[in-house]
Amino acid sequence: MCMADMRIVGIFSGLDTQSIIDKLMALERKPIELLQQKEARLEQQKAAWQKIGQDLNALNAALFDLTLSSTFAAKAAVSSNASILTAQAFSTAQLGTYNITVTQLAQAQSVASNAYADPTAALNLSGTFQINGKSITVATTDSLYSIRDKINAAGAGVTATVVLQQTGSYRLVITSQTTGSAGAISFVDDATTKVLQSLGILTSTGAVANQLTPAQDAVFTVNGLQLTRNSNTVTDAIPGVTLQLQGAGSVTLNITTDVQAIKDKIKNFVDKYNALMQDISEYTKYDPNTKTAGVLMGDASLYQLQSSLRRWISDFVSNLPYPYNSLSGIGVTTSGEAPTLSIDDTKLSQTLSQAPDKVAQLFSQNSGSASPSQADGVAVRLSKILNLWLTGTGTTGVGFLQAKDNYFSQEIRSIEDQIRSMEERLKVRERVLWQQFTAMEEFLAQLNAQSSWLAQKFAQLNK
Repeated sequence: MCMADMRIVGIFSGLDTQSIIDKLMALERKPIELLQQKEARLEQQKAAWQKIGQDLNALNAALFDLTLSSTFAAKAAVSSNASILTAQAFSTAQLGTYNITVTQLAQAQSVASNAYADPTAALNLSGTFQINGKSITVATTDSLYSIRDKINAAGAGVTATVVLQQTGSYRLVITSQTTGSAGAISFVDDATTKVLQSLGILTSTGAVANQLTPAQDAVFTVNGLQLTRNSNTVTDAIPGVTLQLQGAGSVTLNITTDVQAIKDKIKNFVDKYNALMQDISEYTKYDPNTKTAGVLMGDASLYQLQSSLRRWISDFVSNLPYPYNSLSGIGVTTSGEAPTLSIDDTKLSQTLSQAPDKVAQLFSQNSGSASPSQADGVAVRLSKILNLWLTGTGTTGVGFLQAKDNYFSQEIRSIEDQIRSMEERLKVRERVLWQQFTAMEEFLAQLNAQSSWLAQKFAQLNK
C-alpha cells in the first residue's frame, strides 16, 4: 500500500474518522439512490407493459378464431348407439338426420399354421414361398419364431405372430394389414418344397387350410342406400362426416351445430379479454388505504387502450338485426369496475342453436377498412385495434408495445451508465476525503510533537 492510501484514524484528533467519512459518502450517494429508485420503477413499468403485451397477444389469438367462418360452422355428430356407430362431423357437413344400419363390419383376413410344441425348434423345412408377391426363403434351421421374423421383415403387408393356443400348442398366425376384400392375402407356394403346405397354411390344392377370419368388406345402409367399404372408418359416405362402424345394428345419426365448440371459442375470448382488463385495472389503480398507486397509473396510452377496447366491444354492429347486433344481445355482458365480460350460458346456447350464422356475423363481419368501424364485427374491430399495438403501421413497422419496450430499455441503460459514472466519482471522492483526514492527523501529530518539545524545554529552564 502506498503512503497516499494509508489511513490514520483519529489517533491525534480523537475524531471517529470512519463514521464521519461514511456519513459524508452517504450524503454523496443520495443522487445515486434516487437514480436506483427511478431504475427500479422503470423496471416495474417495463415488466407491467410486457405483461400487458402477453395479454394482448393471447387476446389477439382468441379473436383470430372468432374471425374464422369455420369456427361458427362447427358441427357435432351424435349417434343414438355408440356401440354400433360413432362419428365425427366437420364444418363442411350439412345439418340433418341419417338412419344407418350396419350389416357387417370390415375385417382383415387371418390364417394360422399347424400347431407346434416348441416355437424355437428347427422345423427342417427348406424352400421359398411368396406372400402378396414378396419372397420369403426358409432354411432347415429356421424355427416358427424365425419364420415369423422373416415374414415381418419382407414388407408383404401382413403381420405374423406366434400364438400360444394352449399348453404345448403354438401356431403361426398371419394377418393382413388391410381390412376388406382388397386386403385378401395372396399365398404362392413352391411346387417342389411346399413350405406353406408343410406349415399347414395351404392345402395340397393351394387353398387356405386354416382360415381364422376371411377378408370381408363393411356392408351398411345410409337412409336405405346400401354401401360397401373395405374399412370400418368411412370418410366418403356422408360429405363432411367420418363414420366409425363399431358393430351390427341400426342407429340414428344427427348432425347438429356444435354449440359447445363455438361457446368454448367465445369463452376463451372472454377469459383473455377479462385477463387484460383486470391487469390494466391493477396497474392503474390507486389504493386510498395504503396510499399507493399502480405502476402504470397516469399512463395515458394505457387508458386510451382500455377506453378504445371498451367502446368498440360494446358498440352495435351495423347491418345486423336485433338481438344479433351486440354482444349483450347474445348473452355476453359487461360488469364490474374493470369492466369484465360475463356470459349468460343459457342465452348464448339458445342463440347459437337458433342462428349460428348471425352470431358469426356479429364477430367476423369485415368492412374491409384498415381502421375499426361500426360495420366490423366485434372480433374484427378489436383485432384491428390490437394490430396497431402489436404490429404497428408506417415506415418503422414497430408496434406500440415494442416501442414502449425499447423506450424503457433505453432509459434503464442510460440510468445504469449514469450510476456507473457516479460510482467511479464517489470512489475518487472517498479517497480524497481519506487523504484530507490523514493529512490533518499528520499535521496534528506534528503539532503534538512540537508541543511536547517546547514543554520539555520550558521544564529544563525552570530547573
